[in-house]
Amino acid sequence: MQTKILAALAAAALTPVAALATTGTAHAAPRTQPVGAWDVTVTIDGQSHPSRVSFTSAGKVCLATQVSSGRGHWWRTGARTFRYVIKEEFQPIPGLPGHVLIDQQAVQPGETYTSTGTSRVYDTAGNLISSPVADITATRAAAVPDPGCA
Repeated sequence: MQTKILAALAAAALTPVAALATTGTAHAAPRTQPVGAWDVTVTIDGQSHPSRVSFTSAGKVCLATQVSSGRGHWWRTGARTFRYVIKEEFQPIPGLPGHVLIDQQAVQPGETYTSTGTSRVYDTAGNLISSPVADITATRAAAVPDPGCA
């Protein structure tokens, strides 16, 4: 009889915790899915520039800068890690490359992520011109992707 009472008390004590885990609250653990919009700083060879990246729940990723845009895919590689690849295409402005193939390995402890990877930079004729390492730091700007990334 005492065992049944203890089991009932344990179940009653855990029910609110289980409900919080499934419904989510303001007190829930930080989100470790990249879904949403992110303000990003990209650093290559010591030079940094801003961009905006959005991830959808369907595995799509979109990139936007003042002179380029890109689309690609992301996938989870671990509990707090993911990988994404993007083809970034530039506006036809003299001095800019034609496109960049971005491949990043990311670590996301919550509302921020860092990533690193090699980018392959191509000129407007499609010739590979460099393969720099890009380091990224990002902060979640919104819980949903930007409207153009559907």
